[in-house]
Amino acid sequence: MPHYLGIDVSKKTLDAYHPSLKLKTFLNTITGFKKLAKQIIDQEIIWVFEPTGGYEKSLQQFCNQNAFLFIKFTLIRSEPLPKPKDFMPKQML
Repeated sequence: MPHYLGIDVSKKTLDAYHPSLKLKTFLNTITGFKKLAKQIIDQEIIWVFEPTGGYEKSLQQFCNQNAFLFIKFTLIRSEPLPKPKDFMPKQML
């Protein structure tokens, strides 16, 4: 059964969570990706991350080059968030 490595990608860093790591921060660079990969000893690991303004592209390329399975997902909201009933725009006050 595969395990998952959850990664929050930002411009400079990756916040990675895996049961063997807990939560650790790595640089969003090739060096950081290599350090992260060395710490994951699970052979059936799937890297999971969300597209973040293009900051994930080098991570995706690293996964492809090293034959790491990955899932890149996007959260899509189908409805707008509900507004409180007492919400009134400034123009209406």
